[in-house]
Amino acid sequence: MKKVILSVAALASLSAIVATSSCTKVEEEIKNTTTTAEDITRTETYLASVFNITTDVAATDGRLSKTGSNLLPAGVEVQFTDSSFTDGDDVEYFVDFGALPGKLCQDGVTRAGRVDVKQSKRFSEIGCIVEINLPDANNFQVSTTGGMTKLTGKAIITRLAANKTNLKIQGGKAENATDGTVTFDSDKDMVTEELGAPGIVDDVFKGFGSGSGTNTKGKPYTWKTKDTMVKIEQPNCSFPIKGIIELTSEKSTYVVDFEPDGGACDKKVVITLPNGTKVPKTF
Repeated sequence: MKKVILSVAALASLSAIVATSSCTKVEEEIKNTTTTAEDITRTETYLASVFNITTDVAATDGRLSKTGSNLLPAGVEVQFTDSSFTDGDDVEYFVDFGALPGKLCQDGVTRAGRVDVKQSKRFSEIGCIVEINLPDANNFQVSTTGGMTKLTGKAIITRLAANKTNLKIQGGKAENATDGTVTFDSDKDMVTEELGAPGIVDDVFKGFGSGSGTNTKGKPYTWKTKDTMVKIEQPNCSFPIKGIIELTSEKSTYVVDFEPDGGACDKKVVITLPNGTKVPKTF
């Protein structure tokens, strides 16, 4: 039998190769995870922009609930094609923010294009269903950071209780010239804590649920909440301030913590890789 003798130099070289391979794998995990985490976070921000404006109109327009809108700036058109709840079918209307560059709303989000809405009953009534449609032709776009992102798909909001709604996303797509395209579907419950003003400005939203889609690199992912996501509706605070999600992509599971420093609206998270490595990230 031949003896194989490795020199100190050879062992050192082999160790370096193993270490480099390990580092490369960790770096790739970090890159893939942060890409997916960024895409999911952006998607949640985009969805909030649709949810917020629709629920604000539904909760403040006199034909739908009461009066006193908060988010809509001057020049935005709200037009009803059917404004009666008693004619045997749903109320239908659209909110048109006009062509690009769009209009800056009071929640700090710029919106352009049109949102089509169908509503089954007054938003204050339990069981109210609000269907939001964003076909490609509507060219609905949003921005919280400067670059506009086009959104298409369908959102369904169901009023479960006085302070609780369910939000389902079907066939969602977010297209951005810089970041690429994300697809997404999700199902989550939202509990609202109203802090006084009409509409949703200053309200606190607590959400929990799950979703799936593909990130900007075309990789599939799934996610679910491990600890309730919390978002406060304030100008220029579109990022969750608290919550933990479990993210699975390419057979690996990661944890994303949105409260690394006490719940500040600072766009910071900590991502825990499968090997336990914690990676801080600022969006």
